[in-house]
Amino acid sequence: MKILTVSHNHTEFHPGGTEVVAEGLHAEYGRRDGVSTRLLAGLDSAYRPSHAGTSLQTLPDQLDVTLFRSVGFNVMQMTQSRYDGLLHDLTDYLLEHRPDVIHMHHLIHFGVEFLFLAKKLLPDCKIVLTLHDYYLICMNDGLMVKKPSGARCWRATPDACHGCFPDLPSVVFQVRKLNILKHLQFVDRFASPSKFLKDRFVAWGIEEDRIDVIPNGRAWTDPALRASRPGEAATARNRFGVFGNLRETKGTLVVARAAAQLVEQGFRDFSISLHGAPLFQNDAFIAELNATVARADGRVTLHGRYTQSDLPALMQDIDWVMVPSTWWENAPLAIQDAFAFGRPVLASDLGGVAEAVSDEIDGLHVPAGNVSAWADSIRQAAQSPDLWSRLASGVRAPTTMKQSADSYLALFREISSDAAPGPRLRTA
Repeated sequence: MKILTVSHNHTEFHPGGTEVVAEGLHAEYGRRDGVSTRLLAGLDSAYRPSHAGTSLQTLPDQLDVTLFRSVGFNVMQMTQSRYDGLLHDLTDYLLEHRPDVIHMHHLIHFGVEFLFLAKKLLPDCKIVLTLHDYYLICMNDGLMVKKPSGARCWRATPDACHGCFPDLPSVVFQVRKLNILKHLQFVDRFASPSKFLKDRFVAWGIEEDRIDVIPNGRAWTDPALRASRPGEAATARNRFGVFGNLRETKGTLVVARAAAQLVEQGFRDFSISLHGAPLFQNDAFIAELNATVARADGRVTLHGRYTQSDLPALMQDIDWVMVPSTWWENAPLAIQDAFAFGRPVLASDLGGVAEAVSDEIDGLHVPAGNVSAWADSIRQAAQSPDLWSRLASGVRAPTTMKQSADSYLALFREISSDAAPGPRLRTA
């Protein structure tokens, strides 16, 4: 079986959750007998200059990885405005390697047209698209939040989308949806890392029986990590950590404000480590974050960008992991990492975050975006070592990358031997 894994970026440039999962699965596929695998990753113009005469590039010492730089990609419409690289370079690439299965993790940089191109060139090739976020549904960076209020949006409709983009008539959003659904007919099966996200796509128009729930996997080995857990006899569990990109919708400002509120109330017996960088964030957000951290008077520390290999050492200094997202997250890797290291999680009570963390079992649910509630939860957790012990004992090892790859390989084999017609998509 020849598998082509497609991701919208590469961790060499942008260590996002989707990229981590895609590359982890690509590596795991390559360890299996009878399987050959390649990785095709999108390349943002901010990271590398273009090469004359081609949209394809390589990475040093990674001969199984190819980078694709599109020109004129429209992320709001998920389509190409110029087809040079798609029709020439990617056509040659697909015909040269002729994969049996294309496992796509995102359509950014490639566009919905890539699905048609792949099926046109390789009609027997099966396409599996893992749905990691809501970009296909929502033009507002796939966040499913309303502009400018930031209120969460439960269902995308032409009128609701027009409210976020008043310069565009409602019909634009209906045409966008119909175009995307039309191209998704070339996908043989979808996968979702959470039931929550699956339900949102079913409500949007993809048939329920065409989406399999397959949890993301992590490469950590559980026995070694459990040995790294802090001793059970500790008298305080007051060290908190946030992992991932720093941004408004990730709740970064919520926990920073909660820390500042606690300090202003006279409670200082805690520390919060923010691990990550404010990638693609505007100056106003960065200025407010720095000002709020300053108000917390040393209780919050900005540690900057980290790599996956840094996590074992970073987790040694953390008792609790916080996931304070204010949008409908899918399946944050930070929760799986926390559980792999035996750390309970303070989690927002919405979306895939609440699905992944069981309240009062392996963590606590906290009202999303509620600064006072987060401050109360931090105080409670910092003052209750018995609470930490009880919740830590409820933590179970997350899905491994091997287990996730097993599920995907079983799916690939199923659809490769299935003569049934492709997915049935609603367009209403």
